[in-house]
Amino acid sequence: MNYYEYNGRCYSKCRSGYFYYENNIAKCKCELEKCFICPTEALNNKLCTKCNVNYYPMENDLLNIGEYFNCYNETPEGYYLDINNSLYKKCYYTCKTCEINGDDEFHNCLKCNVVYL
Repeated sequence: MNYYEYNGRCYSKCRSGYFYYENNIAKCKCELEKCFICPTEALNNKLCTKCNVNYYPMENDLLNIGEYFNCYNETPEGYYLDINNSLYKKCYYTCKTCEINGDDEFHNCLKCNVVYL
C-alpha cells in the first residue's frame, strides 16, 4: 500500500479537495494553489483557512466569511502588502496604488484615484 504525505503526516489516500502529485515521494496537494490548508466548507470550497506561501488575505474583503477568506498573490488595486501582518491593507482613500499606509497629512500614494466632478 502506498502512503501519501501531507503536512508531515502519512495518509492511505488524500482527503477530499486534495490530489496526488509526485516530487520524489507521493504527496497530497490542495487543488486550490492559493490555500495552504485546503478548505472543506464555505462558498463551494473556494475560500481558505490559511494562505499558501506568497498568497495573502485582504482586509475588509467582502468574500471573507468568519475564519474563511480568499487569498491573493497580486496586490489588489487600492491595497498594499503589509508583510509584517501578512495581509493586504487598504491604501488611503485618495490612492489608486500605494506601498504604505497614509493619513490626512501624508497620503503616500504612488498613483491617485481619478476624481469625477
